[in-house]
Amino acid sequence: MGETGTITIDRMTREDIEQVLAIEQASFTMPWSRNLFLSEFRNPTVSLMLVARSPDSGGRIIGFIVCWAVADELHILDLATEPSWRRKGIARMLVLAAIREGDA
Repeated sequence: MGETGTITIDRMTREDIEQVLAIEQASFTMPWSRNLFLSEFRNPTVSLMLVARSPDSGGRIIGFIVCWAVADELHILDLATEPSWRRKGIARMLVLAAIREGDA
């Protein structure tokens, strides 16, 4: 996918779910369930799921975005950044990466 400074943006995999769930639960009062995330993997024609990783944190996930790319539109379904990484542009990087991927 790509690297922006020290932050790497990659496609989310099933192996990422535990870290993504931890960020989701720290971010929302009504977080998505594991099954909701897993259901997005079953819809690869429209579902776009990306994670941001920090090499400084051993490749730990510090943010994610889940969206649908439909026709020429991108619909953001879920977007969150680990609390200690907020206000550092991570969500912006994820949105821009999703737009680039959606255009591809």
